Amino acid sequence: MRRASLLSRRRLLALLAGGLVLPETMQRLQAQTVGDRGIGGTGAAPSTEASGDRGIGGTGFVGTIRRFGSIVVNDVRIAYPPRVPVTIDGRSASPRDLRLGQVVRVATRPGRTGPVTSRIAVVHEVVGRIREIADGTMNVLNQRIDVSGLEPAPWWRLGADVAVSGLRRPDAVIVASLVEPAKAARDRVTGTVEADDEGLWIGGLKLAGADPAWAGQRLVVTGRPTAGGFVVAHMAPEALPLEPGVTRLSLEAFLRRDGANLRFGMGLAFADAAEVASIPDLTTARAVVELMVDTQGGLSLAAIRVEGGGNGSEGGGGSGGGGAGPGGGPGAGGPGGGPGGGPGGAGPGGAGPGGEGGGGGGPGGGGGPGGGGSSGGGGGSGGGGSGGGGGGPR
Repeated sequence: MRRASLLSRRRLLALLAGGLVLPETMQRLQAQTVGDRGIGGTGAAPSTEASGDRGIGGTGFVGTIRRFGSIVVNDVRIAYPPRVPVTIDGRSASPRDLRLGQVVRVATRPGRTGPVTSRIAVVHEVVGRIREIADGTMNVLNQRIDVSGLEPAPWWRLGADVAVSGLRRPDAVIVASLVEPAKAARDRVTGTVEADDEGLWIGGLKLAGADPAWAGQRLVVTGRPTAGGFVVAHMAPEALPLEPGVTRLSLEAFLRRDGANLRFGMGLAFADAAEVASIPDLTTARAVVELMVDTQGGLSLAAIRVEGGGNGSEGGGGSGGGGAGPGGGPGAGGPGGGPGGGPGGAGPGGAGPGGEGGGGGGPGGGGGPGGGGSSGGGGGSGGGGSGGGGGGPR
């Protein structure tokens, strides 16, 4: 399948303002004002409240819930009020529905002890029926899903309806951080739309009846699968937490370096970026990326912190024993390092009724060391992590 072509600079600027950029030969670009974001289409839209004066000091986060006791996303503890509004794929939910491994989008403001959010949005990468499952991979709506870092559940079987949380690699594979039974929700997929002579695609899913103008943009698409493709009922740009007051974005993502160019699994890309030095050339790494948001809503690359966890396109991941937290049983060990990576990150603790909430236990054990070099050796075994995590969400 052919990749979508590069965009004009004007459309590229619009994509940058929305948060997702396709490659161009410059690292930092000036973006138009928030009110001008619709020009040329946006790869990801700001949240519905994003407009006007941005204020000072807020940070938007896109990342995986790693621990509770508040929520810890991208190694930052984010506090929230007891009755914080929660949505899951746009539907109203409760803080008790939060789970370790879910990918969330939150906008925060500075608090007395750290960032505080007033709402939490959980977005699954794909929701649908399991078509295939074997050898650490799963197929849902023709999306290839890497589940090798998760403990298989007995209910994972052909025909089961699942909601998959995770991050995409640049090769469009979803690295799952959580697979849950799907509740009453329509089939949906989130990803970058690509075009070829046969039509529009997200991963291996052909979008029937989709407008070609959406090519190159990261969308949330709902509909129903048929023999001829996915009949689209609704499609819209994915919203990023760019609300008034947000001056930084912290994004967890898989990145691939090619020389001085950097490509994200979520569609973002930078060229001639000095920050890529932390990633071995021609390899894929999991990282937390810090972006600055200027007063006009433009984004610029500020820093990259490569995580130890693997599941990149090269290199095997080691597994370690999970540590038991007081809220639940042992969690799965974190995946081993990717090529040239360090030790695997901590896996989530087991879910359990910690405190008054329905949250998870303590942090999981450390993953094994990753393979070295671009060829990617297998990961070693990881040590067991200690317990002591906080209780679940309240």
